[in-house]
Amino acid sequence: MRAVKTKSVKHLLSSGSREDVSFLQYLNLERVACSLVFFIIASRLPEGKSEPDYKLALILGLAVYAAGIVSEFVLPKTNALFARRKAFFKSNQIVLVRSAAVAVLIALLFCFFQNRQIWIFGIALTGVSGLYFYLFSKILTGSEAGTIGKLARSLIFCAGSWCITWLGTDVPSESILAGSILLLIFFQNTLLRALYVQYAGAGKGLTKGDSSGNLIRIITVIILMLGAAGCYFTTFRFAQRLFGILMLTSAFQYMLTLGKHSLYRKGYARALIEWVMILPFTIL
Repeated sequence: MRAVKTKSVKHLLSSGSREDVSFLQYLNLERVACSLVFFIIASRLPEGKSEPDYKLALILGLAVYAAGIVSEFVLPKTNALFARRKAFFKSNQIVLVRSAAVAVLIALLFCFFQNRQIWIFGIALTGVSGLYFYLFSKILTGSEAGTIGKLARSLIFCAGSWCITWLGTDVPSESILAGSILLLIFFQNTLLRALYVQYAGAGKGLTKGDSSGNLIRIITVIILMLGAAGCYFTTFRFAQRLFGILMLTSAFQYMLTLGKHSLYRKGYARALIEWVMILPFTIL
């Protein structure tokens, strides 16, 4: 099964046809849906709970998973894309299993550590994030190319999230802070990687001059910047504020992809750029 899976994904990444790239763009939108579900639920997390809420963990994980599955069959607008998507997942059940397992695992980690020492939570998510980044790259691209850079970026970003816990000592609830770190890591390691995989993974696909590709990225920048403004200027909650700042940095990254800037191809450089932009805002 593994050989079939790798072959089919590599074919999608390397063919460069408009239909194949459109298929991958729908995969990208699934990650957007998952992130939105996390954001909505995290904004309503209970504060000050004495015991981990495992029921909430399962609901959280399954909600993220369901959002991805629904988007698989709702977003495609043509029968050809629908058939291609159905065939892809029929021969790649491991992708569905992995997605569900990771969603539930992250949710369980969050609920288990939300009322414990925050540095333990940071270490746990750093390890999980690094491992997931490695598996995500290997499964989706069919190779280990650039794995070291991806792991380095993941660890740098998680370390930055860990540092923020010490800057935000005046937050009213550790659960909100833990939720913000969860959102940061989940957003970066799934959404941004998935949205760029068709360019970085195979070096082919939509080109700089492709109007549909640029339009999608421009719309994404606008949505992210509006989301950042809404989160940052209309609430003082620490978790939502951090998520808003992250949206802003994500918009900046998309601006780089519009011109295929060389900095965007360096994982460690992206992580450092993000934190140079984020840290000043977190201490205000």
